Amino acid sequence: MSEIPENLRDASNRMRRQPFDLQVPFWATSSFRWLIIFAVMFLALLVALVFDILPKMQGKLKRTTPPPPPLDARASAIRFDGVLNTVQDGTPIDMGERAYQYLVRHLETTDPEALAKAAKEVSFVHFGNQPNDLRGETIQVQALLADKYALRLDPPVGGREWVYRVVLANPFGKEGYTIDLLDPPPEIDRKSLVQVEGIFVKNATYESMDGMKTVPFFLGRRMTLVTHRTATTGADMEPWIIGIGGASALLFVLFSIRVYRQARRKSASILPVTKLS
Repeated sequence: MSEIPENLRDASNRMRRQPFDLQVPFWATSSFRWLIIFAVMFLALLVALVFDILPKMQGKLKRTTPPPPPLDARASAIRFDGVLNTVQDGTPIDMGERAYQYLVRHLETTDPEALAKAAKEVSFVHFGNQPNDLRGETIQVQALLADKYALRLDPPVGGREWVYRVVLANPFGKEGYTIDLLDPPPEIDRKSLVQVEGIFVKNATYESMDGMKTVPFFLGRRMTLVTHRTATTGADMEPWIIGIGGASALLFVLFSIRVYRQARRKSASILPVTKLS
């Protein structure tokens, strides 16, 4: 038998001394499969929150009302002596406007209880679609208090020198209302659920950081705190939704870190194999 050449013998020895790479690819480990399962569950929860749970919650909070019947010219002329016919939608609130001052005088002699009994519930969308049919109607608004402040009437109207402007918004912040009140609003915290009965004047515009905004504007007598809620509002549910989403994201991150560390430990614990028997 011929001897093995020296160079081949040295190569064979090096191969026996060199460890075999028995490291399993990360994508083939059970940890990777669990990571994929957890990621799919997290994405499914996120999709359910955004496209199913939140829209259903918003739909439950919105009580849609049928559109108001068209208002004929005669009824429009009779309502408040026709002063509201000169009101233009899409314009800023003008406290010196004839219609504004007329309604202030009218509300001065109106019983708040009678105003509340005559108030109607109207869906937000109808103010944009049929403002002429709603102009002069007494509307009941239930929403969260966003802001309130006093405004001076210069000159005074019928002996009244001050009115109180309140800004209301729905729980999701997509619907806003501005209302000038004759009676001082109660001292309550912002985001409290309140109710106001007011006469719809117009869709008024104002300038915000995001550009020009348009909201329904009313004149009313008083604002009351709603103490008995018939349903959980979006503001109440918002912390729960944020908590569930945050907890899911945190668990996903912690699980990913754990999987990564396990993969590192497995990689470091692989022993070199110099001989297979």
